[in-house]
Amino acid sequence: MPQFTAYVFEDGLRYRVVVDGLGTDTALSLFGAEDVARRLIERHVRAAYPERATHPSGDSLGSMSFELEIVRSDGRRQRRELWLRARPSASGARRP
Repeated sequence: MPQFTAYVFEDGLRYRVVVDGLGTDTALSLFGAEDVARRLIERHVRAAYPERATHPSGDSLGSMSFELEIVRSDGRRQRRELWLRARPSASGARRP
């Protein structure tokens, strides 16, 4: 399964999300940026693999269905680090 990486950039009061080869969109928050990235990837996967009608074979023992789920592969630590880097400090300056 290919890995998709979403990059988040500050764009004024919004966050610009870029998924290489799939597209770009904007979000109002970092949490929204995660949803935007997931939607961009889901749209690509659904277009590449549309729903297919099942045709039971007379000589098969049965059938198995599988579903792909788009989940964020990095953990809570990386999510926390991203949030802390983007959050303004009390003085209004950005944290390093």
